[in-house]
Amino acid sequence: SGTIDEQLSQGEMNQFNDKKIHHQKAIAKIDINIAKKNKEAIGAQLQQQTSQMGPQLDQIEKQMYDNKTKLQDLKTQLNQQRREYQDKMDIYYEIEPEQEELKLDAYRGLSAIKDNIDKLSDEINQTQDSITQTNQQRDGMLKQKSQSQAQASTANKAADVAIRDQNNAM
Repeated sequence: SGTIDEQLSQGEMNQFNDKKIHHQKAIAKIDINIAKKNKEAIGAQLQQQTSQMGPQLDQIEKQMYDNKTKLQDLKTQLNQQRREYQDKMDIYYEIEPEQEELKLDAYRGLSAIKDNIDKLSDEINQTQDSITQTNQQRDGMLKQKSQSQAQASTANKAADVAIRDQNNAM
């Protein structure tokens, strides 16, 4: 019921406060260690993600290079076929109508070249689509890498703040 005998003496109160402060400091040290370990884990995780993306990005860059080289070769072939088509077209028109067999052979040659032109045009379109898809894939990976780095930076800052706060509390 609150008599003076039941109350803590100043010395006892100081002892309890000292124990309380000691435990609070111990908890703060544990919190600091946890924050440091979390910070190390964040760094390791970012390192792992980045190292995994490296070979994938290299592969994508190689695909892009190969596709661009292929595209250039296809365009060169297409231009050659167009020139050949035009040259044969000029010859075709020079053939006299009476030379039916020769005119028919020339027409077949023109038709074969036209088929090649159409196939090359289709292949060029497919290669351009592949380049676009590869670019999008690379851009997505670079965006993911950037986001991972930003998240790691934010998490590291939070860990630094937690460490600083715990140090100040001690």
